Amino acid sequence: MVITAGADIGSTIDQKMRKIPAPSIRACSSTATGIDSKKFFMMNTPAASASRGMIIPEYESYMPSWLMTRNFGISRTTPGTAMTAITAVNSALPEFSPSYVQADGRTFLYFSRGPDIFSAELQSGSWGSVGPVVELNSAMDDFRPNVRKDGLEIVFDSNRGGQGGQDLYFATRASLNDPWSVPLNAGPGINTSVNETRGSLSRDAETLYFGRAPAPEGASDIYFTTRSKVAGD
Repeated sequence: MVITAGADIGSTIDQKMRKIPAPSIRACSSTATGIDSKKFFMMNTPAASASRGMIIPEYESYMPSWLMTRNFGISRTTPGTAMTAITAVNSALPEFSPSYVQADGRTFLYFSRGPDIFSAELQSGSWGSVGPVVELNSAMDDFRPNVRKDGLEIVFDSNRGGQGGQDLYFATRASLNDPWSVPLNAGPGINTSVNETRGSLSRDAETLYFGRAPAPEGASDIYFTTRSKVAGD
């Protein structure tokens, strides 16, 4: 599905949005890649950079359990492997909500830093090209990016306007080398006068999961909605 400027994202998504029938859950800032046993998460810890930073557990591809975690602000040598320099991702600002994507032989990390969305690309074993994604950021708070598995669609939440509070926004691009399109509000079929946050696309990109707060059953609840591909896309 290709989303074009001016389109109402809500019109392409099943309007029968449903709340997951489970106790209210407070989501954490973590991302499981579903690709190669990597999982990223945010942790408040004095060992992290000045406030809080992102962590990646060490792993072996043949081991089912997670091993020791590593702070993105530290370069560390794992026995039997080459050292990966990861010093460029964390900073004195809070980093959180990482989204890791591998597409067309390239590896990217999208994440929140302060009030903006940043990205980095893994190059020769090191995270490089770290910088703000200017076409997605605004003068307001732009948080929690989640990138589709092919790297060509992104969902995030922002309070730049729209239905009220934090709203979900989408953007697309034609290729990994192209800039992102102008972000589009997901529309009233998803966004409301309260906060919609932490949008997360399923592996097939046909289901969207997100949080809404306040919610009927507690401080926040998890919702989901579905969509179908447009013919020819």
